[in-house]
Amino acid sequence: MNQIQPMSHAFPIPMDEEGRIEALRQLEILDSPTHIRFDRITRLAASLLGTPMCAISLVDSNRQFFLSHHGFDVSETPRDQAFCNYVITDQEPLIVTDASFDDRFKHNPLVTGDFHLRFYAGVPITNADGHSVGSLCVLDREARDKGLNDAQITVLQDLASVVMNEMTARLENRQLVLEVERAELLTTALEKEKQRAVEASQHKSEFLANMSHEIRTPLNGVIGLAEILSETALDHEQRDYLDTLLASAESLLGILNDVLDMSKIEAGQMNYEELEFDLAKEVEKVATILANKATNTAVDVMLEIADDFPSQCLGDPTRIGQILFNLAGNSLKFTEQGVVVIRLDAPRRDRIRLQVEDTGIGMSDEEVGRIFDKFTQADSSITRRFGGTGLGMAIVSQLVEAFEGSIDVASSPGRGTIVTVELSLQFINDTPRRLCRLPASLKDCRVLVIDDLELNRTIIERMLSRAGAIVEVVADGYTALSQLDNAWLSAKSFDVILCDDLMPGMTGASFVRQFKKQAMPIPVIVLTSAGLTADLKEVGPDRVLSKPARAHQVIPAIAEVVEQCRERYPTTTLVAPSNTMKKPATDELPLGGLSILVAEDHRTNQLVIEKMLHALGARSVIVSNGKKACEKVVGSQAFDLVLMDIQMPVMDGIEACQILRTEESGRDLPIIALTANALEGDRERYLYAGFTGYCPKPIRRSMLVSVIQDSLGLALES
Repeated sequence: MNQIQPMSHAFPIPMDEEGRIEALRQLEILDSPTHIRFDRITRLAASLLGTPMCAISLVDSNRQFFLSHHGFDVSETPRDQAFCNYVITDQEPLIVTDASFDDRFKHNPLVTGDFHLRFYAGVPITNADGHSVGSLCVLDREARDKGLNDAQITVLQDLASVVMNEMTARLENRQLVLEVERAELLTTALEKEKQRAVEASQHKSEFLANMSHEIRTPLNGVIGLAEILSETALDHEQRDYLDTLLASAESLLGILNDVLDMSKIEAGQMNYEELEFDLAKEVEKVATILANKATNTAVDVMLEIADDFPSQCLGDPTRIGQILFNLAGNSLKFTEQGVVVIRLDAPRRDRIRLQVEDTGIGMSDEEVGRIFDKFTQADSSITRRFGGTGLGMAIVSQLVEAFEGSIDVASSPGRGTIVTVELSLQFINDTPRRLCRLPASLKDCRVLVIDDLELNRTIIERMLSRAGAIVEVVADGYTALSQLDNAWLSAKSFDVILCDDLMPGMTGASFVRQFKKQAMPIPVIVLTSAGLTADLKEVGPDRVLSKPARAHQVIPAIAEVVEQCRERYPTTTLVAPSNTMKKPATDELPLGGLSILVAEDHRTNQLVIEKMLHALGARSVIVSNGKKACEKVVGSQAFDLVLMDIQMPVMDGIEACQILRTEESGRDLPIIALTANALEGDRERYLYAGFTGYCPKPIRRSMLVSVIQDSLGLALES
């Protein structure tokens, strides 16, 4: 066993030292062999906080024992060398940025010796009675001037709670085994009582086995999101990932505490707080956590909060959140595709109503009658297929009863489930939550919503209408493209598009890619539960927002992208002619000396344009589609100007123009759009697409000369 030699140096002693040592002894954990569960926690803490070393340190009367250590080989030290002494005495986090400059530790052999400890950050591991038996700490042989931020300290504290719960669970399991062994020694006269004890033991053992499985799931979530977080830039997206990371850690603690909660409820020892809080925000947090959990599924998590819901309540936000998390988490677990909708309203002043609706597997009446039993699910196949302990709904039932509430379940096999919970809750006042509205400058903003799920469309339409928008909804991208074209041609274009990402047929990314070919200056916002995927990065929508859609998130985003678009593409804006555009070689004819490429597929129109240009003094080359026009311009032949028809086979005029603008030979080349569309807004549409000018059909000689002269930057007399 590797040890470091003792030193003579004073260290602080906790006031509850005797009770603390007794609490440590009762855990029966000292000198136990290393265990994979504790090793996972130390590896996880080191990974999350970016340190090379981490340890679970337990302090008895004369030594510091490392229950698990990551990144070093020392298994114990004399107590007088333990930084942990200050943690268990103060029962507060201890951050030492550079131990070599700290009077408490600069002479410590761990600092001066080969171990070369410089940075230490530890939080207490405390039992239910308030005794700190040790610490969870991260270490580094390099000083860290910045120490840890508040969020990192919170992560370390959460993991320390996991350590204590795991130690307690191991002790309870050992005690359970001893009870079973004693039961087997009972006489024949106590056979029935022994049998009942064995059955109870079996239930508990099965529960502990399920708990072991459930622990791994949120741990995977913590590790996976930590990896994602490490690869993102320092922007608002990173903050979303961090919030989700912490929420996953809290979910892990919630699973471990389910047993304790149930035992407290049954014993009448559950404590309920009375705090002033915003219930709607708490509900939004739960919805966001579950939406992130559903990232890789075919399920949308939606949120609908009544407009008149009060802003402040008085009660226990943790327990109400626990009720909702269990209900909505169950719905998400048993829904393979479709939606999980969370609704919140207040049927009267002292009553709230939480409703969770899903499109999941549903239940029969018999199964509904069993869901509130402890350690019970509809049948054993559900446990094998979906997992779970069977405690969640039992805890919900007990908590609802504590809030003098009621719970109703409506379900049928294959058609989903609706769970409605009403709770007694006091409101601070009747002032409703402040609704997000569009600014006055965007009054009657026209929004096109694209979502394949009718329920989603309804919820988003209500939210946007309340904000002052004019909303139209469609079920798929193909219909949306047609709707956008029709709206543009009727001079009633939309101001912004709100599009779901994960849709069958045409995804949000595919829609954005196709829509950009329409060359309409309309911003696109994509709603997704999968984050900024590679496909979305490639097509580049104006904004990507995470689900569920929340008014305080969606409305400001709409206002921002619409105002930016209006500033960039006002309807009166003209494209300034390039300084590189050439002047005709002679003034004898209006277009004398110009070489013009004409892209037009209709033979009669080709003839008319060719004769007209010849009469005006220009030389012309005729091609029948946009692809050939690109080949001519990119090739060796030089042109002063291009007349480009919009509607052509093989490649239309808009796509050809956009391709030419990416080429050196076409970047500053004047390109004029020829089109039979002559409605309000068409000119701006083509200028936005990259054209220099616009000439409607039928082509008039005076109009053609004027557009060409303007495009060349000349002020010639008509």
